[in-house]
Amino acid sequence: MNKNRLTRAELIEITGVQFHRIDYLRMTGKLPIVQKSPGQGRPTYFHPSAVDVIKSYYEDSPEGETIEKLKCSRKTGKTLFRRKDVKNWLDS
Repeated sequence: MNKNRLTRAELIEITGVQFHRIDYLRMTGKLPIVQKSPGQGRPTYFHPSAVDVIKSYYEDSPEGETIEKLKCSRKTGKTLFRRKDVKNWLDS
């Protein structure tokens, strides 16, 4: 690992954040980029300070929270929640 630049895979390994969250921060311009990808199949290199940006941005996120835990009704397309989860969200 080059200490002057990090790839997305290295950021995932260091921070434990899912790849789509890193992509979101990159697309919104919040991550410092050392070198943009020259083309498909070539990585974008991030500045090492990107680790701090990612950690500070997602520090309030509960661990293990993923979109797969939410279910949608096939008939209406609306998101379905379990009553105990809603009660926990309201109580906290």
